Amino acid sequence: MSLKKHIVLLELYKQDLKVVGTLFMEGKALVDSNDEKAPIFKNLPPIAGALNWTNGLVERIREPMEKLNKLSQSIQDREEFKDVQKLYVSLCKNLKEYNKHKVVQWEQGVEKHTEEQLDKFLLYREQTDLGFIRVNFDPVLVRLLREVKYLLLMDIEVPERAQLLFKKVNVYRTQTGNLEIISDMYNEILSILLPVEKPLLHDRILKMNNALEPGISEMRWNT
Repeated sequence: MSLKKHIVLLELYKQDLKVVGTLFMEGKALVDSNDEKAPIFKNLPPIAGALNWTNGLVERIREPMEKLNKLSQSIQDREEFKDVQKLYVSLCKNLKEYNKHKVVQWEQGVEKHTEEQLDKFLLYREQTDLGFIRVNFDPVLVRLLREVKYLLLMDIEVPERAQLLFKKVNVYRTQTGNLEIISDMYNEILSILLPVEKPLLHDRILKMNNALEPGISEMRWNT
């Protein structure tokens, strides 16, 4: 390939680097603000989604740069090549630092969120006339478990506390599923009872309440 074609090739790649840089800056603002237009897959949790997106940008620019690095030394000594290389290194550094920032930011909340949420009772009773019961497994923990799952699939190290929590994911899934069935049955009974029927079934309802009470006031997720 002639020198002129090499220069054109470098210029085209340089323009692509600038496009990726623009995509990164615009997308980063959307990701950090949790905008629904953020360039992450909807089926991924926020942190894993952000890292998957930035890793995609890195892959887009890495392979062409690896091929350019195989050009002759005379091409690599030219200012055009050095400009492209400098832009590539700077962009990779920004992407790497952003990924590190997102992971560190997430890790800082792991200990606090897990301890607080696992210290909650298994169930809670709504302060309404019917007094329905609900499973008290906080959505924060659900999101945390999803993040750990995908981060581990991406070979990203996660805090020990999060790993220990994830080891019990099947236990929590089974427990919450069983408790959902129990609470749904209980709530359905309360919702279909007529006022004239409640006194007749008072003893049965009391017996159910007594059976459920430990989950409301004694048993916690971390016990």
